[in-house]
Amino acid sequence: MPAQNPKFAKPPGCAGCSLETIGLGFAPPAGPARARLRFLGEALGYEEAIAGEPFYGSAGGVLSRILHRAGIDRAHVGIGNIVSCRPPNDFLAGAPWEQHAIAYCRQYLQPQLDAMPPDGVVVPLGATALDAVLGLAGVPGIAVQNFHGTVVRDPSDRFWVVTSYHPSHLQRGAMNLLDVVTQDFRLADRISQKGFVRSPSNLVVDPHPDWFEHWVNDYLHRLAADPDGMHLSLDTEFEEKLGADESEVARSGTPITRVNGGCDTITGWTVPYHGRYRELVERLLAGIALRQGWVWLWNKYVDWDKLRQAGHTLDGIQAIDGMWLWHYLQSDCPRGLGFVAPMASDFGPWKHWGKDKTKEGPYAAADGLQNWRTCMWLLADAHRFGLWDVFMRDWHERDQYVLRPATDMGVPINRVELQAFHEELQRKLAGVLVRIKETAAKGVLKPKLGYAKRPMVKCAMCAGTGGVTIPDEGDEGCGDFQIMCEDCAGTGKLPQVTPPASIIGKSKKGGGEAKLAYMLEGVTLVEREVDTIANCCVTCGAGAVGNKHRCPSPPRPKRQRGEPVAPIARPVPVLERRSIRAVRWFWQLPFNPDAPAQILAYLAQQGIDAPIDKKKGRATTNKKAMEQLKKAHADDPFFQLEMDWKAVQKVDSTYAVGTLARLDSDDRVHPELSCKPSTLRDSCTNPNLQNVVADKAGPDGLASGFRRCIEARDTIPAVITPAEVAAWEAKWATS
Repeated sequence: MPAQNPKFAKPPGCAGCSLETIGLGFAPPAGPARARLRFLGEALGYEEAIAGEPFYGSAGGVLSRILHRAGIDRAHVGIGNIVSCRPPNDFLAGAPWEQHAIAYCRQYLQPQLDAMPPDGVVVPLGATALDAVLGLAGVPGIAVQNFHGTVVRDPSDRFWVVTSYHPSHLQRGAMNLLDVVTQDFRLADRISQKGFVRSPSNLVVDPHPDWFEHWVNDYLHRLAADPDGMHLSLDTEFEEKLGADESEVARSGTPITRVNGGCDTITGWTVPYHGRYRELVERLLAGIALRQGWVWLWNKYVDWDKLRQAGHTLDGIQAIDGMWLWHYLQSDCPRGLGFVAPMASDFGPWKHWGKDKTKEGPYAAADGLQNWRTCMWLLADAHRFGLWDVFMRDWHERDQYVLRPATDMGVPINRVELQAFHEELQRKLAGVLVRIKETAAKGVLKPKLGYAKRPMVKCAMCAGTGGVTIPDEGDEGCGDFQIMCEDCAGTGKLPQVTPPASIIGKSKKGGGEAKLAYMLEGVTLVEREVDTIANCCVTCGAGAVGNKHRCPSPPRPKRQRGEPVAPIARPVPVLERRSIRAVRWFWQLPFNPDAPAQILAYLAQQGIDAPIDKKKGRATTNKKAMEQLKKAHADDPFFQLEMDWKAVQKVDSTYAVGTLARLDSDDRVHPELSCKPSTLRDSCTNPNLQNVVADKAGPDGLASGFRRCIEARDTIPAVITPAEVAAWEAKWATS
């Protein structure tokens, strides 16, 4: 498509901006200046820059579609961008010019915000707009996923802010969020017309133990009166979990630091996990277990395993995972509590508090409250849609009596066979490296600037002294004597033949043996003439001298006998940085198949254009790029070898070395098994035993090699009690 000229040139106010010359076009905001509802995107795309109108192109089409679905007339809302031109390759977030351009474009954004009517609503679309409107740039933990659909005041307390996803995010494969964004828009529109009053909430942080004891006793009293009507929200905090997305937190051995909870729409509490508080937590759980009461968690086993390891009474409690109930009802959306809660609660965003040590308490208490509100909303929806009994049967009980026991029992692994598999993979990797060495791919020279002198090491024979002591073994009693060391010819030094560890780089833990041997075998010390910048003395003409250089003294003049010695003035050195041709020593490393820069250098050497990452506007060597290059250059084995290297290395690191590290004392690995409604099958993670690697080599393939390491056993792990096995078998017999 031929290049077109933008409708609007940049106004004078853009002079001095980092995008003044490299940004395309300009677009003023669209819609009524004092619209009660305003949508703000990131920056212009190509079509918007040409047309001079924000959200004019394909992303604008998605925006119009969502507005129509939400019942909003586009002509009646304001539409603008944080940056009013198009950055190079549509690259703004994370670009070198990002912050300068956003600050410079504030002169066009601020009038839009100043014109907002009292209690109007601004909808930032995407992270860049969110940061700019709420002044959150640089604040850790800020994510659209945890801000969408939340209602907050702007920093000047003049209008409401309801964040949502950028339409282009949906275009790039997230159309599953279409209904979520539509709901966000409807919320913003409703607030712009009717205002907003937040529901009351009370966060109780580190109360006196007497308060917590009264709360526990009151809850257990009400539970005794109505076991099915009382529902407790429960949550724990530990180092890896604080501020993280619950759906991505894995099991760990770090201790509990806090316990959070709640049982109504108003109060969320958090208590430190020690002393009397810990005793009261046990009283609470034991009382619920006695009544077979309900406890709601989010990503249940992350918390449940911690509580079980701490020795708490859990058997008998109806522990429900709200995250998986949500996934059962809406299987195509993110599972984090920060994402789901805004649909159930108007509390506002809080997940970013977890990254702020000063807000650790309020964050934890909010977790307890938001978990309760969200789980009760999901429970009501499950009943409303007639899915509660189905969920309890197909997910909860199946998890409790089938999937979780399978995780606890673990998969028996033949450790010897697995170690042999690792060694086999290392041999395969070594073979790939041999074939890579036969291609034209070259490694790099290190260090970058080289050594001015040939690297030397202390002679081991003479310990650097240059001489070797010969003991006196004769009858004359002359004593020991020294002779010159033949190895170093008396210099005490020898040329270095093995580079320091910093040159080769760190080797992988429990893997990478083949690559380390290949690098050490292939590295050589080379001498090169290079252009370099060095100190040169203008006074005496010496080149490549140090900062403490002293010019040589001139020769003394001849004098007659008896004449006094005339003083000689040493020349004053004048140093100047100059470009000179000098000899330098380097370690020549073999080609590193893990180094993108070296792969790109190979492409340039072969005259091949590197694939471009369209978003970042720079060359890439990712898997898709390598597949394209292999297809386009089928006669060059390099690209297939690179893909073979990545595939074998992944299996080795994940399934051989990774599984060896995960084996327990009984040589079992414990993958996490769960039901995934989105795929209509069970899921296995850490490690994924269902889909080791995509290969078509049959019994000789990488996947088959790992499966040979799995063995059948009749024994039950010692950590599984006979009572647990009996309970499982009783349930299986009646199912």
